[in-house]
Amino acid sequence: MDNNRLEINRLKVRRECLFAELKRDFDRRYQGCMHFDVIVLANLYCEHQCGIESEFSARAAEIANIDQIIEEKEGKRFLQLWRASRSILKHLIESGRIKKEEQFEKAAQFLTIIENILSVDDVYQREEEQRKKQESQETEKIIWLRELMHPWIIEQSFEQYRNGHLRDAVLNAFIALGDLIRERTGIKLDGAKLANHALSEKDPFLILSEVETDSGRNDQVGFMQILQGAFTGIRNPAAHSVRHDLTEHKAVQYLVFASLLARRITEATIVKKDVI
Repeated sequence: MDNNRLEINRLKVRRECLFAELKRDFDRRYQGCMHFDVIVLANLYCEHQCGIESEFSARAAEIANIDQIIEEKEGKRFLQLWRASRSILKHLIESGRIKKEEQFEKAAQFLTIIENILSVDDVYQREEEQRKKQESQETEKIIWLRELMHPWIIEQSFEQYRNGHLRDAVLNAFIALGDLIRERTGIKLDGAKLANHALSEKDPFLILSEVETDSGRNDQVGFMQILQGAFTGIRNPAAHSVRHDLTEHKAVQYLVFASLLARRITEATIVKKDVI
């Protein structure tokens, strides 16, 4: 038999018996006008610790002392009640219930006990708040990034980026661009040749703008060259080496850039679709 657990359960049984007895006497004394609960118990205990005695104080203190022994044996604190005790003690001080010199000293000692117990919890609370704040900021950043990214790029790169696989995220984004162009045109080429063939000024598969105008032709040729450069200067180096200098910030820039190109390809007019 677990002797420590047996002793804890003995304490818990005794505590519940004392609590029930005290509750009956309290209810009888106040004839149901006041409801006895753990907060009333904490209030009586705080009064006792500050030297403010009543007919219920000694038993309330006995129950509280049993609680503290259980805390020590179980290796955990009933922090909610200790925080309540801190608030109750503050109220006792501010309401003028503590009047005698010896009560001042007892209140100071009790406050010190409470602060020592809660100091560890306060550190935990600050760390927890900081963790939640960081999680909130991370969530906001992820939402912001998804709003900037094209669905085609999100599908291929978003999880890699969120999990910290920055090289894979960027590489997948520009590989996905090639897949998108091939899906829309049927062209079986790759890289710069694929971009040149799909957005050819003279015989295009995809038209980005009105190629009858100078600005339209500039748009067509300009994005063809941008795509060629993206495949040659971004995708190919990333595919040939696992080494990179990417940070989260740089990776986001690449993914947003890839999303811009994906949007232009998606919005382009399909002139013809073929297989070479």
